[in-house]
Amino acid sequence: MLFFSTIMSMIAAGSLFLGLYIFLQGRNNPLNRLFCFIFFIVSLWHIIAVIGYSSPSCDRIVTATVFATFIYMTFITANLHVGIHLSKQRMPTRMTVLLLYAPAFLFTAFVANDPAKFFRYTRHEGAWKFSPAYESPWFYMVLGLIVAYSAAFILLLAARRNNAGSNRQRRQLDVILGAFIATSIMVGVTQFIVPRLRLYVIPDIGPSGHALYLFGLYYAVFRLRFMSRRLAVSADELIAHISDMVFITDRDANIASMNGPARRTIHGGGAIRGGVCLFDVIRDRASIRALFDRLSSGEAESVHSRITYSGVAGDVFTDSYVSRIMDGFSDHVGFLVISSENRGKAMLQSAYRITEREFEVIGLCVSGSTNREMARSLAVSVRTVETHLLNIYNKLGINNKIELLNVAIQFGLVPGVAKTEAEPGTGL
Repeated sequence: MLFFSTIMSMIAAGSLFLGLYIFLQGRNNPLNRLFCFIFFIVSLWHIIAVIGYSSPSCDRIVTATVFATFIYMTFITANLHVGIHLSKQRMPTRMTVLLLYAPAFLFTAFVANDPAKFFRYTRHEGAWKFSPAYESPWFYMVLGLIVAYSAAFILLLAARRNNAGSNRQRRQLDVILGAFIATSIMVGVTQFIVPRLRLYVIPDIGPSGHALYLFGLYYAVFRLRFMSRRLAVSADELIAHISDMVFITDRDANIASMNGPARRTIHGGGAIRGGVCLFDVIRDRASIRALFDRLSSGEAESVHSRITYSGVAGDVFTDSYVSRIMDGFSDHVGFLVISSENRGKAMLQSAYRITEREFEVIGLCVSGSTNREMARSLAVSVRTVETHLLNIYNKLGINNKIELLNVAIQFGLVPGVAKTEAEPGTGL
């Protein structure tokens, strides 16, 4: 009996500690508060069990079991509360919560009024043995509610698991489902079948059978970081010594981390904190957002692109590499953006007054697009494209697309081609 009491006391203390830790880690998170509540009531359940089983008086253990019945019904209801929250992705209404917990109060009142209709205790070799009142219909009413709530919880979590948006969430829900089902089977056998068979050689484990479920919750909440996606590396340490601008964002392009060069270059970079969207500091937002969408859909793992940032001293033109970040579960958790400043565009724009539209034409031209293809991409007429090209030729002092390509290479505007010295006859 001393060993049994020691084990239950340890579980009670551990549950209390873990519940408090969960609360402190996310006190504003409704799901964290629910998990905290579950750990707390299991802790209280074990404390009452220790008091009851150590009592030599049958009346005292019956009273303790009445309280334990209320706690167990609350425990089952709280789990269903979690299932409803996960299935709807929001907290249920107050009326739903009231209706959900009402049966626990109602059946506890019935049990307190006449405990013999639900359970009884016998003394066997100096230890109390719990035995349900198998002949009473009241017992089966309570058992039916427990089975219904437990089955609803399992079905809700299974449905949420099938619709999970990531491998991590599926793994988390698999752990909780497996632990809950295994615990339900073990408790059902030890608390309801063993007493029926009068197998007194098998110890009455009481609430300690739920330790497996608590371990499953612990593993999902702490080891797998329940319902969250987080970068698996220390981002600040990883990017601190990279000379190019580096951004690490979440799946929605909100900046999670950025290095020193990025903070010094980007307008307002020194004041940017986590949660600011990367698109807010980018000029060509629509095209870059489309690029990120391509990566999110899995169409590509990484891309190279020209990104123009809003800089401290004006626009900053960059050659950028953008890649998806995957975690250990092969789930997409964010983006890595490495941007190297391209000073050639700024120099060309400053020296020859090339407009943004003309830069678009230059970019399409050096990529090999025909005039008709450029017109289609820019949603203008072919004659408008020809006019833009003529203006560009006049500003740069050149005569054709071959010379335009040479100019673009000299200013580093052609991805993958090194800059060269100016050639005679280019007019530069």
